[in-house]
Amino acid sequence: MVVYAGGGKPVPYGTQKARWKMPATFAVLVGARSVRGEGFSRRGLADAAGAVLEVGAYRMLEDARRMLLNQDFGLAIERFTPGAVKTLYNVRMNGLAMSVFSQEWHTAFMIDPEPTDPAAPDWLRLGINYYLQPDDGIPDASDVITLV
Repeated sequence: MVVYAGGGKPVPYGTQKARWKMPATFAVLVGARSVRGEGFSRRGLADAAGAVLEVGAYRMLEDARRMLLNQDFGLAIERFTPGAVKTLYNVRMNGLAMSVFSQEWHTAFMIDPEPTDPAAPDWLRLGINYYLQPDDGIPDASDVITLV
């Protein structure tokens, strides 16, 4: 799960100080549970050959790091940099061991005093297509919502 953890204080940017740089922090939450115990929920389980049988929370954190490190996803933001890792839960509940961790990710974006594309039209309508089972690629129903 990814959540917006908050933004810092915007700082003026450039010689005219008309633009503002807004820091933003996101948090990735990962969790695992195991009937084998709390250690297995953190580390997971592998067989003798090293093949992963159960994924633990540590592995999920590492996978998230590989996916997010230095990424901007084509958006007008600074690349993501890693922040603090926090333990949220390491408990046994109802016979299951649970381990939940979060890792902060930092970025920043620019706040402009006027739209970057003044020719961009306002978003006035939203179209939604509904696909029922079995999905044949043709919408079974559609809605158009006017946002004015």
